[in-house]
Amino acid sequence: MTHPSDSVTRSPIFSGEPFERIVAALIALVTIIAAVVGYLQSQASILSDRALREAQTFAIEALSQKAAGEIETGYAWTDLWRSWSELDSQAIIAADFDDAAAAKRYETIRDRLAGLSPLLAPPYFDPEQDDEPDVSAFEADLYVVDSTYLTERFLATFETSEAWGDKADTYVAHLTILAVTLFLYGLSVTLIGQVRWLFVILGSLFALVTVIWVLVIYVRPISTPSEPAIRAYAEGVGRLHRAAPEEAIEAFNQALALAPAYAAVYFERGNAYFDLEQLEQAAADYEAAIATGRGDISTIMELSRVYYFQGRLADALRLAQTELTLGPDQVVSYLDVGVINLAAGQVEAAQTAFDQAMTLAEQQVVAAREASQEPPDSLWWYLDVAATDLDSLSSCLTEQECSATPPYDIVSQTGTDAAAVDAVAQQLKELTVALEYTGRPPDPSTGVAVSSFEFAAERYDDNDEFIDYDITDTFPADTGDVVVLLTYSGMQDGQQVVVKVFVDGEEDPTLRVLETWDQGQAGETELLLSAGLLSIFSPGDYWVEMYVDAHLVAQEGFTVEE
Repeated sequence: MTHPSDSVTRSPIFSGEPFERIVAALIALVTIIAAVVGYLQSQASILSDRALREAQTFAIEALSQKAAGEIETGYAWTDLWRSWSELDSQAIIAADFDDAAAAKRYETIRDRLAGLSPLLAPPYFDPEQDDEPDVSAFEADLYVVDSTYLTERFLATFETSEAWGDKADTYVAHLTILAVTLFLYGLSVTLIGQVRWLFVILGSLFALVTVIWVLVIYVRPISTPSEPAIRAYAEGVGRLHRAAPEEAIEAFNQALALAPAYAAVYFERGNAYFDLEQLEQAAADYEAAIATGRGDISTIMELSRVYYFQGRLADALRLAQTELTLGPDQVVSYLDVGVINLAAGQVEAAQTAFDQAMTLAEQQVVAAREASQEPPDSLWWYLDVAATDLDSLSSCLTEQECSATPPYDIVSQTGTDAAAVDAVAQQLKELTVALEYTGRPPDPSTGVAVSSFEFAAERYDDNDEFIDYDITDTFPADTGDVVVLLTYSGMQDGQQVVVKVFVDGEEDPTLRVLETWDQGQAGETELLLSAGLLSIFSPGDYWVEMYVDAHLVAQEGFTVEE
């Protein structure tokens, strides 16, 4: 018996001539591929948006953590510590005058203040052992580690968001190509002859390349540092902030073991090695930071400086020139080029770079003052560091003391003249003082001469009556005041006098003297350098510079013993 359905002819899925069936199959296949790519694009877009929201959360948390920490540190240091120090001084003075009751009152209030912030208690401060609290350690524990961790999590998740966003955008490009492929297939069925195969082949090539491209994008990993690596990095930054470079290196090593391509870790570990004066390791880490993607101006600047100290002047100059391309408005970049050129004996090139730096510094100060603002503190710091570098280079050339310069056997062979180095250093110093106090370069010299510039301690008899000065350049550890004796000529009343005091190469702004001259044209006088009430000079090498109307007229140094 024949079943009724047997007499019915089944229709094929694709009908028509063989060419049309082939094209129909290809269209169906490409449509499926496009659907898969569309799904991948949608998922990538969702993941990108999710990571972006997480990044924004981390950014807000990092900013709030840092802001809160800075506010608490400012309150503890500026308000509580200052009040604590004043009360402690009053208690000491009261005790010296045998007023035990007053001393007790001051001590009671002082001790109550100490309970208002951890900064005034161990492990950050011990009145019996410390002169002042360890603010760096307090900041590291309070917010530096946590804010660094949150900032790095923000950077990692933002990078993840961008990576997924790039994938999503690429998938859109794939969909566009697949749409063109479908158009070519559709167009081919409207044509006759062999030419229609050209459109099929071309569309198939597009589809094949697109599928391969999709697979490459799909399997491409999105690599960001792991959470443990970020935590180890943040711990290292905190340890470096508290001036513990050896401990910081240990933490950075842990981070790199977890994330070998973590560029920020190489940079910070390079900073730690630089602090330890291990220049080869510092250079290797800065180079690794650049190789793993951190080619910003800060990294290049630090590597250039390491090369400079190593005596690799050509490499240092090449990187300094790169600094200029990355930051053509950066005063520090021109200063770096100038210092390196001077060390290499290229005096004219150095002077050109210094002239550009000084012109740019003047423009920035003028622009800031016209806007009723102050120039950034970094500007003064860069000018001071450049002048210090030049002083060190001069000492290396004349006295072979080359602790912060290229090796003597290198700079001594370049033909650099110490007098030329000193002249540029004086230009920078005078410009810095003039810009700070007048906002413009110094006027021509007025002919002031200081023929004698000596240091002394006052000597008193048993009745605390002044007897004489003991002239010396070495003072004991308990020195609280240093008198500067000088003989002068060519002065005019009303001129501005600035005295800057440097301790181990860095200015101590609390010792700066600023006054208007009122002691006549010529004679002898004294200037007092005081560490302050109940304070003493810390041990170290001191360097004193005297400026009259921003012109350097005298400079000399003394030492305070341990």
